[in-house]
Order: sequence, then structure tokens, then C-alpha cells
Amino acid sequence: MPMPDPTAQANSDSAAAAAVPVPPARPVRSMLGRVLVVLLALLLLALAAGALLLSALKTEAGSRRLLSLVPGLQVDGLRGPLAGDLDIRTLSYPLGPSQTLRIDGLSWRLPVLDWPSGQAPALRLARLQIETIDLQGRAADSSPTVLPRSLVLPLSLQIDEIRIGRLMLDGLREQPLHDLSARLTLPAGPAGRHRLDAIALRRDQLQLRGQLEIGAAAPLPVQAQFSARTEAGTRSTAALPTDWQLDLGLSGPLARLEAKVKLLARGQALEAEAQLRPEQPQPLSRLQARLQEVDLAPLSSQLPQTALSGSIEARLEPGGTGSAGGTSAGGRSAAPLQLQIDLLNRQPGRLDRQRLPLESLRIGATGDPSHPDIGTLETLRLVLHDGSGPAGTVLGKGRWSRSGPDSGSRLELALSATLQELQPARLDPRAPAMRLSGPLTLSWSQPPADRADQPPRATLQTDLRGRHERKDLPDLQLQLQMRGTPERIDLEKLRIGSDGARLQAEGRAERVDAGRRWQLQSRATLERFDPSLWWPGERQGAWQRGPHRLDGRMDLALGLPATPPASGDPGAWLAALDGQARLEIAPSLLAGVPLSGLLQIKGPPQGAGADRMLQAKLDARVGAAPGPAGQAGATDLSLRGQLFPATAAPRRAGGEDRWQFTLRSGALQALQPWLQLAGNPAPRLAGSLDGSGTLQGRWPQLRLQARLDGRQLQLPDGLDLRQIGLRVDAGLRSATDPIELDLDLAGLERPGLQLERLTLRGRGNPAEHRLELDSEMTASPARRLQARAVLEGRLSAGGRSWPPAPEAPLDWQGRLRDVALLGALPAALAPRNGKTDSSSNSSSNTSSASPPALQPLLRLAELPLALQRQPDGRLSARAGAARLETLDARLALDQLEWQSAAPGSTDAPRLALQARLEPLALAPVLQKLQPDLGWSGDLTLDGRLDLQSRDGRTTMSALLRRASGDLSLEDAELGTGPRRLGLGEIALQMQADGGLWQFSQRIDGSQLGHIEGRQTVRTTPDKMWPPAEAPLEGRLALEVAQLEHWGGWLPAGWRLSGRVGGQARLDGAFGQPRYAGELQGDRIAVRNVLEGIDWRDATLRASLDGDTARIERFAMRGGTGSLELSGQTTLDARPVLTLRMTADRFAALQRIDRRASLSGSADLRVDAAETRLQGALKVDEGRFDFSQSDAPSLGDDVDVDRGRGANRQRETAARGSPRSTALDLRVDLGEHFQLVGRGLSTRLTGELRLSSPANRLAVNGSIRAVDGTYAAYGQKLRVERSVISFTGLPDNPRLDIEAIRPDLEDVRVGISVTGTAQLPRIRLISEPSMSDTDRLSWLILGRASDGLGRTDMALLQRAATALIAGESDAPSLVERIGLDQFSVRQDGEGDSRETVVTLGKQISQRWYVGYERSLNAASGTWQLIYRAARRFTLRAQSGAENALDLIWTWQWGSSSLLPPIGQPAEPAKDKAPAR
Repeated sequence: MPMPDPTAQANSDSAAAAAVPVPPARPVRSMLGRVLVVLLALLLLALAAGALLLSALKTEAGSRRLLSLVPGLQVDGLRGPLAGDLDIRTLSYPLGPSQTLRIDGLSWRLPVLDWPSGQAPALRLARLQIETIDLQGRAADSSPTVLPRSLVLPLSLQIDEIRIGRLMLDGLREQPLHDLSARLTLPAGPAGRHRLDAIALRRDQLQLRGQLEIGAAAPLPVQAQFSARTEAGTRSTAALPTDWQLDLGLSGPLARLEAKVKLLARGQALEAEAQLRPEQPQPLSRLQARLQEVDLAPLSSQLPQTALSGSIEARLEPGGTGSAGGTSAGGRSAAPLQLQIDLLNRQPGRLDRQRLPLESLRIGATGDPSHPDIGTLETLRLVLHDGSGPAGTVLGKGRWSRSGPDSGSRLELALSATLQELQPARLDPRAPAMRLSGPLTLSWSQPPADRADQPPRATLQTDLRGRHERKDLPDLQLQLQMRGTPERIDLEKLRIGSDGARLQAEGRAERVDAGRRWQLQSRATLERFDPSLWWPGERQGAWQRGPHRLDGRMDLALGLPATPPASGDPGAWLAALDGQARLEIAPSLLAGVPLSGLLQIKGPPQGAGADRMLQAKLDARVGAAPGPAGQAGATDLSLRGQLFPATAAPRRAGGEDRWQFTLRSGALQALQPWLQLAGNPAPRLAGSLDGSGTLQGRWPQLRLQARLDGRQLQLPDGLDLRQIGLRVDAGLRSATDPIELDLDLAGLERPGLQLERLTLRGRGNPAEHRLELDSEMTASPARRLQARAVLEGRLSAGGRSWPPAPEAPLDWQGRLRDVALLGALPAALAPRNGKTDSSSNSSSNTSSASPPALQPLLRLAELPLALQRQPDGRLSARAGAARLETLDARLALDQLEWQSAAPGSTDAPRLALQARLEPLALAPVLQKLQPDLGWSGDLTLDGRLDLQSRDGRTTMSALLRRASGDLSLEDAELGTGPRRLGLGEIALQMQADGGLWQFSQRIDGSQLGHIEGRQTVRTTPDKMWPPAEAPLEGRLALEVAQLEHWGGWLPAGWRLSGRVGGQARLDGAFGQPRYAGELQGDRIAVRNVLEGIDWRDATLRASLDGDTARIERFAMRGGTGSLELSGQTTLDARPVLTLRMTADRFAALQRIDRRASLSGSADLRVDAAETRLQGALKVDEGRFDFSQSDAPSLGDDVDVDRGRGANRQRETAARGSPRSTALDLRVDLGEHFQLVGRGLSTRLTGELRLSSPANRLAVNGSIRAVDGTYAAYGQKLRVERSVISFTGLPDNPRLDIEAIRPDLEDVRVGISVTGTAQLPRIRLISEPSMSDTDRLSWLILGRASDGLGRTDMALLQRAATALIAGESDAPSLVERIGLDQFSVRQDGEGDSRETVVTLGKQISQRWYVGYERSLNAASGTWQLIYRAARRFTLRAQSGAENALDLIWTWQWGSSSLLPPIGQPAEPAKDKAPAR
């Protein structure tokens, strides 16, 4: 409209004024006054509105009122004004009918508004922080995108720091954007350039950085640069190139952007250029890309690994405005629309291996530039491959067309494809191993938007033929024809068949009643159908093994309800069905289990009267063929239902619903294969069940009457139940409906648990009820537990209706009383005034002794309880003051309150807990737990706990401390009397406030030592306990001045002494702390008198570094030698200890019968499963006396219960996984190792190998005896040959010993010892061969048995019997006085013979001195014998007879008469066993 000319207007006004009479002046002034008053009032109103607005922006209450004026905006948890530091917990704003913007955790800091003179105002924020931005739903408006023409702002905006924790959109919901940060600058005026700098964000495994700039005035020029890299430490970056980087650049006006993409990575290359038209329906107008070995996996963890090479060219808009002839306005031909994709994947693979089963892809499509909405898919070729072989080929062609104006265009799509030898198992191993071939056609028709009477239509048709890879399986066929619209879907044909087995189906789903309801009609038939042929599942799994054979029929004609029931009750939805359905399963097999059944649903026809009712019926049999009820091996299930929909009479709608069920199974083991189908690899199911019941009404107005009985049940996870009985009669229709619950269990067993019985009784009604529990668990006569408890309560609901409405308040008041846990305690732990069974103390017959009496372990007299539900849905619970008693400790509960958050609210629950540990005398507790250690004293401990959690903030304070007194410990072996530990302080404290957790420990004892530590853990304020990944820092110091006080915790007989101290710094995570520090020890000694261990003067220097502890130095003395250790151990989830040992004459054993001084080295490695020791040692000095037995001990299968849980430790060890011991230790016996026992005394040389087959010590090797003697038959024999072989057991070596009497001249007599050390076999030997009597005579009397009379023989027999019977390792009288021979013989003939006594001493191997004297003679004869060789002996006599004899001995049959002097005598050929 043209504007009026002011001059002309003025002239006309002047002319009019001249023609019209002039009014009086007063009325004009009055009008001007009124106008001024109005203008002044408007000004005042504007100033007042500005003042009010400014006041609202600067106050929290005003900001809340101001935000409430925005339509649709919902704000929760606002703190602070809009013009100041602001925090908003949740902000929600609808962007449309189907799209909502939700912002959580919005806050900004330090907003400043500046308006310089002559410049635009400027708003600046120091920080804008948002936890989550969630754009929910999609925009309902499908109109084309409209870009702004200008971004000129009247004021400038600057945000120094923007941080967004998470950005979620519908397309990015599974992998949202995380940790977005940037700096925003938006200048005012048309010359400004808006900038978003320092952009950083993370999505999945990519880290994106860049900057963006856009002009404020048209044409809105854009400049942007972004760079993406893989984020270190993500799940899949370990296999990605470290130099992987993707660069993206944008430039040009906003309406036509040019994009460039470049990928830089080792062995990969990607260069692409594209043009973007954001306002067009197809934003991508042009694309050119070249790929070389490109891997898609770095872009997203959900993408497969690839190696794509090839090109992509796309031109999706015409090159010019063409006419019908296909030329542009300038006369040159317009370029045709074109899409060409040619890619090759050099690393194809299966989908389950995160690979793409595609070897090559070729797509070629063209369009007419004069008709860009018409195009042809000329080429579609997919070659599938799984990395090991071809998986099939897909060939196809298609077309598309769009006709009509944009507002009413019709879209037509058609695709025709052919599958050639498609192998689904190569794409996914769970798919069938078959080859499919055949056609596949798909079409889609989208009518114009203004033709509502023409809905979109889609058709799908295929006819595939297949053959299995297994030759013994039949060929397959799949035929499918279906078409559909949004209002109706027709399944015209579905046929799946193979060799007489088939599945046929047809049907339709149609909207009726003006589109409010769906009407379903279908018919299907199964004949010998095996579903595993089409979906085999896991290889060698239960589903694939089968066998399956399904026969049945389904007829369906049902009408679904228009809307789901408001209550969400499935019963109400089922009752709203109309029509009928019938599903019959003829005798079939599923996983080899017989199955048959019938399901019928009969609903009333649509529009039936008020008494319309739906009936449901189910009869099923599993495990046996159809037959009479109660058939052996069968599981029968029967279900009957009557449902009344909401349209029925008010008294019947839901209130008279009735379900009846019956379950009877005599052999549940027949169902075990179905457990395998459910994923249980080792199914376990057996026993019998019998149950029935009736359910009346509909939730929540229900009444249930049911029973269930079971016997000899075997259930999964090793659970056995001998008997179960359940009876339920409960009603919820009114507050006074009776409730009766009876549960009886007997013989419930599982690994680690044996519940003999459990009884649960419930009586009352919803308003007033009582529950009683009584149970008993018995693992062994010494491990019996009984638990008893009673719970009583009253429930009152707001309002008069029952059941109460979901929003009605509820108040439950009750009490838990008579709680008792009874157990069989060791005598030491049993209360002194408690009653015990006298028979348990009898030791005359342990097998018939009564089980020990039960004593209270835990007792709770009464605990008041309260539970409320508020009208807003919040729940709260409260417990009153109570006292919990356990043995000698008493825990007082002062406060326990809990309150949940309101439904839909983000508020955190509230919790308050206060408890106290009343003064506890510790000495009596220790006396009961360790009765053999001699504890005494008056030490008392007390403690407290205070926990508060409110508004997402947790505070806690816990303390356990010494109240007074001290402890004393008496060492019975030392006999020094009680020694005080000198405990001055014990304090264990924990505090938490606002996410800061502090732990401190302090134990100070003048005898035990000093322990002090302090640790700090930081986490979020709402955590009730620090998570395992929370950061940890702290320190720990230890100083033990006298280790001997710690010896009481070692096994019996072991003692410690010395000093240990150290310091450690803690960091890392709360669940996996790291240590750094050092440990020192001096004058450490270990001793065990019974075992002969006395190691002393040990020095320890160890360091801690993270999860590794290193032994820098460990030196210990044993005897006159030393032992040094070095090594390390890891302290992570899989600890490993490695040690290197070096010994130098170290006295490892110093017992009187077992001594060992060692030198050498060995390596030890200990982990969670194995102990390995290998090395080489030399015995510098040793003695092994196997004649000295160990002290009598009990067998390995006997436990002595001293009140410290020995039986429990044995059972726990038996259940634990056995450790493996690998021992490979070689021991050189050296030159000073003595073996003594069973009459043998010798020095041993040789080498032994110690190993551990089957975790038992074994010794193998052969050793020789040097300078040995053997005491037998009253003589000390010289060992001439001795080989001792160890072949396993260390205390029972094999013996091969030959010993002779050294003082005989012309005969060679001795014994041979074979067998084992524990069971030796002794035989007499001689040379020349002679009878056993002569051998024994020469061995005992020193002469032959010829001429012995009855008196001599009797003497010989008595001597032999005495000597043999008295053979032992104890020295004889002759040995005690230093002689080697003492004999008595008779010379002469007849019965009158003189008795001759002979004494002798073997001076050396060749010299012998003897003295003979007859009891009838006045003097005797001395003999000096020298054995020059085996057959030459020189004898000199002086006394009663003086003589010098040279004796030469010759044996008949000897091969040589004169052997060389000094040659050792050969063993006798003929040896006879001693009698």
C-alpha cells in the first residue's frame, strides 16, 4: 500500500481548517491533556513491566513463575534465578504432537548482560552444562526442509564453556553422543560470523574434534573442519591402526554445501567429494568416492570388519533444466541421473564373527533427466562369501517411478531378484546347511496423499527350492505369496515342505468396525514337520539332535479387542476376544518327547448379550502316547477357564472368572530333553508331581485354592527334594477373606546345603495375618542348625473399597518376634549354664552317641516393623528399637528407616540406620574359639554405626574400638605364665560424606606391635558403598616388635620370633588396590622341635610396587650354614609366587634321627592351581635313622574336633579344587650321609631324584653303602656289597646287602638282606656251601657243627633262638664292652667235654685278636690272625699253646688255586635261607 504524502496531507488539512469554523481553544487543550495522561500511564506501565520482569529474572520464585507461563514447559528441581547461577534437574518441552525435548541436569554459571553505549547488548555465560539432552520421537510434519535466509541477531551471545554429557536422538539412541564440549560465539549484526570452536565429542569408539563457522547474512557461507580418531582404550581399538584418522570438510553456502572426506590409515585410503542440498527431498545431489581396503569397523563397534575397494559414483539431480527432448536451455544435453557402485571386499566372513559375508557388490541405476522421478535399476549383483567359500549369488533388476505433483505424487517400486545357490549356514552357523535357489519379487505402491481412499499396497512372492548339504536329508521347498495394505494383510499361500512333511497356511488379518478392531482368520496344517531342518540351531545342540515330528491343525477366527484393557490384565484382554480358535497337536515328537494336546477357545459372537462368556480349554499330555489318565511315564495337564468381559453384567465382569487346573506327572525325567532345549547342558529332572487348583476372579480381586504334592524330586543345579506339600486357600476380595498357607519341605539337599525339614504356616486375612517358620538343617551330627521366627501384622487401607486403589494409602504394622537360630556348638563355645546332652560326653561308643544338644547362636526377642504407602506412591519402612544377641555379643538397633522416591520422580531413596555394639568382653570369646592358646584378660570392645542417605547424598560413620582392658596369652610349652599383650588402642573407623569415604585403622600393643593406616576413596555422593572402580589412595604402616606372640595362629609345634615392620602406599581402585612400599624383618627365627627345625637370624628386605611384591634380600642361618631367597609375587586376581633359593651348608633338619645339611639351589613357583619346585641340592652332612619311628599319630581319615571347626575345614578342603604339585629336585648325598636302622649302619653315596606323581612325594635313585656294618645274630658283620634303591616311597627303600663275619679263617659265612626297609628278608650265606645249621654255627660259634653233642646243639639252638628273637638295633652286651666276638663251645668227644670261651676283636679288615680259655684250664691262649689274601692266613698263638701257622685254603671245584693277593672274595654260589 502506498504511503500518504505528508505535505499534501498538511495542505489539505490547512484548507479544511480554513473552511471549517475554529472551535474554542479549551476543548483542544483538554484532549491533549488526556492524551498525555494516557501516554504517561503507558510509560509507567512499561517501566513497571520491565521492573517486574527484571525482578522475576533475579529471584528464584520469580523465575519459577516466569517459566510456568510458557505453554507446555515442565520444570522440576529448579534452584537459583534465571539471571544468576541456575540449576534445573529436569526440563521437558513438547516440540509437536509426537516429539518431546527433555533436558536433564541443566545448569549455567555467571551470566552477565552488558549494553555498551552505541553497541548491541551482549550476553555472556561462563559455563553451560547439561547432563542429558533427549529428543524423543520424530517430527510429525513431513514438509520439505526450509533453511533460514538470515541469522542476524539483535544481541551477541558468548558461552565460554559448553559441556553436554549425553545427546540422544531416535537414530542415535543405541550409540548416543557423549562428552560434547565446545565454545560458542554469536555476534550481533549482519557482518558477524557465528562460530562454534573447540568442538569435541565421542560416539561409540570415535573421538571427533573440529570447528564450525557460518555467516550471519545471506547466502550463509559455511566453513567447517572435523577430524575423527579412534578412542584409546575402547573394546575394539586393539585391532585398529594407530594412525587411523578421518577428515571431513564443509564449505560453500548453506543451501549448496561441498563436502570432502579423506581417510588416512595404514593400508587404507578413502577420498570422497559430495554436494549437499539440504532443502531438497534428496539432500545428496552428487557423490564421487574411491576406496582402497577400507575397514568399516572403526566407524562403529556394531559394523563388521571389511576391506572394501572400488568406487561409488552418484548423480542424483539433472545437470541442467532439460526439455522433453532431453536438452538443457543452453542447448547442451542434460547429464542423466546415475548411480554406479562397484565394490570388492577382500576380507569377507560370517556375521557371527563380526565380518561381512559379501565378496562383491555391483549396482547400476539410471534415470531420465527430463523425468527425474523415473528410473531403472539395471544391475544388482551380490556375491556372498564367508571367507572359506562361496555362499551364493543374488541377481536383480528393478524400477521406480513418481508421478504427479509434489503434493499428490504416486510412488511405484518394483524389484525382481533371483537367488542362486544361497547357503544360509555360511552366513550364520545357526541357519540351515542348505542351498536355496529361486525367484523373489517385491512391489510397493504409494498413492497420492490426497487420495485417502487408496491405501498403500505391497506384495511379496517367492518360490525357493533347496537341498541340504547332507545327502540323507530330502529336498526342500518354500512358497510364499502375500499382499497387504494398512487395513488388510492377506497370506494367500505359505507352503514349507520336504518329502511328505509339510507346513501349509493361509489367512488374513483385517481391520473392522471402522478400523478399531482386527479380525483374524487363518488355517494351518502340520504333517510330519521337522522344524530343525529349517532352523537347526547350535551345532550338536539338543534342538539339532531332535528328533522332531509335529502333526497338527489350527483353525482361527478371532476378533481382537479394539483397545487393550485399561488394567493391563491379560485376563481382561483374553475375555474381550470374540470368535473361536482350535489348535490340535496330534501325537508328535519334540526333542524325542511324545507330545499331544488340544487347545480350544470359544468366545461369544460380537454383539452378544450381557451374559456373554469366553470359554478356554486345554488338555495336554507329554512323555507318553494318548491314553487313560495316570498312565506310567506321562505328564498330564488340564486347564479350564470361564471369562466374562467388561461388557457382561456388572456382577460377572471379571468377578466370576474361573480357572481350574490339574497337573499329574509320575515321571518328570521324561521331560529332561526339554530342559536341554531351554539351554541346560546337563539336565536334571526326576520325581513325581500331583497338583490341582481353582482360581476365581480377576486381579486384584482373586481367590486361590490349590494343592501341590511332590516326591523324590531331582531338580536342576543339584537340588534334591524328598517331599513337598503345599496347600493354599487365600482370598483378596475383601479385607476379611481368610488366608491359609501350609508349606512342608523334607529332605532338601544341594551341594553345601542339607535342609532336613522346613515348615511354613500362614493364617489370617489381608487385614490381620500371622506367619510362622520352623526349619532344621543337618550336615553332620556336629553341624545342626534350627531356625524359628514368627511374623505378625495388620494392614489398613485408606478408603472403604477393597482391594485398595493403586493411589490409596496403605499402612502395615507388624512385628518380627521369637527369632532364634540354634546350632550344635563345640563344648568350648557352648554357654556354661546351657543344658547339654549327657550322652554326648560318653566316649564308650561314639557311633551310638546322641547328637550334641542345640544351643542358641542368634536370638531376637522382638522387632517392631512398619510399612506405609503414601498417596503419591512412595513407600516407607521403619523398624523399632531391638536387640540382637549372638553368643557373647549384643547388637542394639536404635533406628532403621527407609523411604522410596515417588513413581516417575528422579529423587533418590532415603535411608537412616543407627546401631550400637554393646561392650563385648573379648577374652571369653577367644577362649572358646582357641581353647588351647591360653587367652585371658579384661579387654572390652564397643562400636557404633550411623548411616544416613538423603537427597542423593550418603553420610556414614562406623567405629569399632577398645573400650578398656587388655589381653594376656600364656605359652604352655615355655611355662612362663600369662604375658600381657599391652594393647593400648584398637580403633577401626569408617566415615563417608558427599562421596568422600575415609577408612582408618590403628592397633597399638607393646608386645604385638603397631598397625596404623588411613585410606580415602572418592565416588559420587549417592553411593551406599564405594564401587570397585572408585579411585583409592592411602597408606598403611606395620611394626611387630616380637613375632613370638603371633605363633599361636600357626599349626601346633611351630614357633616364631623376631621383628617385622614396613610401610605401604595405596592407590589404584577400591576393588583392586595397588601397593607401593617396603617390608623389613630382623632376627627372625622359625623352630619346630618335633620336626627338628631351628632356623634363625633371618633378615628380610622386601619391596611392594603395584601388584608386585619383591624379595630384595632374605638370609637365614641354620646350624653353621646359610640360606638365601630372592623372588617376587603378584597380588592381582591371579597371584603367582616365584622364589630362587640358594643354600650353603644349611641345616634344614636337626632332629636326632633325621639330620640334613644342604647346599645348592632351587626354584619355586606357586600359583592358584600348581606348586612347582625344581633344582639341585647336595647333602653336606646327613643322617637318616629309620629305626626311630615318629610319635604315634592318627590316620588321615580321623579328625579331632577341638572346637575350632576341624571337621568344617576338612569338608571345605575336600570340596575345593585339588592343587597340583610338580616336584623335580635332584639330591646328591655327598660323602657324609649316614643310614641307620634295622641293624644296618653305613655311609651312603649316590644321587636321588625327588618328584611328586599324583601329588605324593616320591624318591627315585640308587645309592651305595660305604664302610658299612650290619648287626645280626649277635655279630657285627662287614658289608661287602650294598645297593639301596629308592623307587617311590621315601621311607621304604629296596635293599640289596651282603655282609660276612670278618674273623673266620677258612670259611666265608654271612647274611644277605633283600626286600625293603620296612619288610626286610634275611638269609644265611656261606662259601663253601653248607647246611643252615653249619652256617648258623659258624656265624654264632665260629666253628662247624661237627661233633656237637646234645648239650652243644641245645646251646646252639638256645643261642640262635635268643639271638634271632632278640635281634634289634639295641647294642648287645659284647658290643657295649667293645668286643666283636663272644662264643662258648665244647671240645672233645662224648658227653664229657670241656667248655671253651672265646673273646675276639676285629681290629681292622685284615687283623684279628682273640683269646680262648677252657673253663677247666688254668690259662688260655692268645691268637693274632692276619688275612694276607682270600686263601692265605697267618696265625700266631701264645699261652697254653705256642704256634705259628700258615694256612692255605683250597675249595674243590675252584677255577684257580692261587688267586692274586688282595682280590676280593666272590660271593658264595650256594646260599640257603636261615631257619
